[in-house]
Amino acid sequence: MDQIEQYDQRIARIMSKIEALHDRDFSFSCGKWPPAWNPPMGEEDVAAFEAENGIRLPEDYRRFSYGGTGLRIRSLLTENNDVH
Repeated sequence: MDQIEQYDQRIARIMSKIEALHDRDFSFSCGKWPPAWNPPMGEEDVAAFEAENGIRLPEDYRRFSYGGTGLRIRSLLTENNDVH
């Protein structure tokens, strides 16, 4: 068997595994596949959160919060408005 045939077989095996994933029930935090992400926060949203809670987040985390996949800082608050 030449190298091209080996690659073709390998690709076919990988594709069959990928297709099998469609039948699986995955559990993600949003409960869907593919996951649905919130839009990224704006810098003003992060500043408003800081003002409401009397805190200043580290600069790296601030940039992550308004440039990432939309993790909402408020979702980290408990009923007592404590960050957990």
